[in-house]
Amino acid sequence: MTYRYDGRGVRTITSDAKLALAIDPSQVIGSNPSTGTVTLTEPAPAGGATVTLASGDPTRVTVPASITIAAGQTTGTFTATGFAVPATASVPITATWSGVTATVTLTLTPGVWDVASLTLDPTDVLATQMTPGKLAGQTTATLTLNAAAPPPGLAVAISCPDAECPASLTVGTNATSATFTVVATAQAPVLCPNFQNADCPKSYQVNATFATTHSATFTVHTLDDGSWETGLGDLAASGDVFLATLAVAPQRLRGGRRATVTIELAADAPAEGVSIEMLSGNPAVFELPPRVFIPHGERLITFDAATGEVEAETTVRITATANGISRETTVTLEPPRHPLTLAFGAQFVAPHTSSGEIRR
Repeated sequence: MTYRYDGRGVRTITSDAKLALAIDPSQVIGSNPSTGTVTLTEPAPAGGATVTLASGDPTRVTVPASITIAAGQTTGTFTATGFAVPATASVPITATWSGVTATVTLTLTPGVWDVASLTLDPTDVLATQMTPGKLAGQTTATLTLNAAAPPPGLAVAISCPDAECPASLTVGTNATSATFTVVATAQAPVLCPNFQNADCPKSYQVNATFATTHSATFTVHTLDDGSWETGLGDLAASGDVFLATLAVAPQRLRGGRRATVTIELAADAPAEGVSIEMLSGNPAVFELPPRVFIPHGERLITFDAATGEVEAETTVRITATANGISRETTVTLEPPRHPLTLAFGAQFVAPHTSSGEIRR
């Protein structure tokens, strides 16, 4: 300590204490910890020395707010926790005490983690009034990683031009996927270039970025006959009728048996009826007609589908499309169950006989 006196006998006390800061290791793979050490050049005073810590980027490296070095001691340690990073990043860490600041840099390098896929369900959305005066479409995004997320989780950047979504999504420790909601505000029909059409679709893109970027799109559909303002409630008045549901029952069955396919519209079919295109992801084991037809005034159609035998469990994706709107579902076919065969080791020994001779 330095003591200074002015001519009036007033004493000013100034601390000359210094500190040093070290980090070991100074480079780690993101998500791995490192140990920081604060060293004072003189023992901590009575009551201890409270050293303030700070990370230059808390989204990549976190440190405790402070540590206390006990009275009479000169060192204290803390843990710097790094997050997984898509590219090498250097983060400064500072320690401050008694007006003196020391800085070190912790370098994070990428691990194996990355986004494996980004999917949206549904990919076609009919706009509805989610709030008064707001006509919008909503879908659920599922982000899947190529490996389980490390502690304390993996933060992935999310972007949705012209739509609403979180700026980032954290996949929890040991998890491989997470979901989030995307909301897109539909444009009024009068703004549509194809105003004469009953459907006025607009597509929106969703992006997920870590080491690489994955994208997916969904389409919001509106109606241009005035019913768009009330959304689903006026579908029956529209010239366009959308698919509501597609179902297969049972969804799991033994190959070779028949399944029942049910399709339902969101409203009764118009005067011209509704033609629905059908597509099987594996026609060899799940056969569908190329299209089915729902006549005027009807809303539901049910038909049987033939399946083929499979050697191993097989999942088939089924798609129905009408008026540009698609619905999907899956059905799982199981291999035949072979009867149990028991084999016993046995040996038959014929009784000893001799031609023309009978032994008693």
